[in-house]
Amino acid sequence: ATAPPPTAPAVATAPPSDEPPPDKLPADEPPAAPAPAVAATTGDCKAVIHSSPSGSEIVIDGKTVGVTPATLALPCAATTILVRRTRYQPFTAKVTPTATGATVNARLERPTFTVKITSTPSGATVTIAGRRVGTTPLTTRAAGFEAVSATLDKAGYARTSAKIYAKANNTSVKVTLKKAGAKPAAKPTPAAKPATKPKPR
Repeated sequence: ATAPPPTAPAVATAPPSDEPPPDKLPADEPPAAPAPAVAATTGDCKAVIHSSPSGSEIVIDGKTVGVTPATLALPCAATTILVRRTRYQPFTAKVTPTATGATVNARLERPTFTVKITSTPSGATVTIAGRRVGTTPLTTRAAGFEAVSATLDKAGYARTSAKIYAKANNTSVKVTLKKAGAKPAAKPTPAAKPATKPKPR
């Protein structure tokens, strides 16, 4: 019997691909540039500024921008606000304005100055605003540019009040004490006018 001729081995055929051949692949594309940051602009946010006393000057970056009370349109970033007024200590605050309006309440305080209080005789106890500060002669501090009342007490002498109005350091206040129960000096009686003679007719 004659043997059948050998059969050629089967060759697997890959399915067609949509990808281009390796030598036809496109070059790598550069990554997309990041979106630019959006900078805050004037008017995006607000700050509402009050002060005591009102009518005080508002300063930002060295420029006066208004007086209290005021609502300011500002960038949405931390901002240093200065509130000032003549004869008061300035107030500074750092605030971040918001869309609804960040609130700043500035309470301005009076400056304080050194005050020297003496009395005749010395050794009187001095009380200011309900607080004993020492005995005369003494140096203390008091609020400036406003009337401050001081009370002096010494055994055998009448209580004496004095007004302090300090405009600068080393303000001097001198008080003379009077003996307790001493009557005020009587006013001299004016001399009687001589009678005038009637003029002859």
